[in-house]
Amino acid sequence: MERHLSFAVGFDRTFDALSIMANSKSQSINYPPYNIRKVSDEKYTIELAIAGFDEEDIDVEVQGETLTISGKRPNEASEGLLHQGLGC
Repeated sequence: MERHLSFAVGFDRTFDALSIMANSKSQSINYPPYNIRKVSDEKYTIELAIAGFDEEDIDVEVQGETLTISGKRPNEASEGLLHQGLGC
């Protein structure tokens, strides 16, 4: 018999994802959201949800079997903004 905590109902997928990340030995970050599509046996495409960036703001680097995608943009302060979770 399984016991369910009433406050946890509906959060199974979230808890599973957190558990996987906590137990992962990988140092990769799974944010922003992305898709990986297999184009052929040797070719893949990666789609990233990175609103607010221009193509020239993104750096793509491959070292061995590690792909690193990074980017920087100027820190633009908005009047009255206490927390910025969305790119403007």
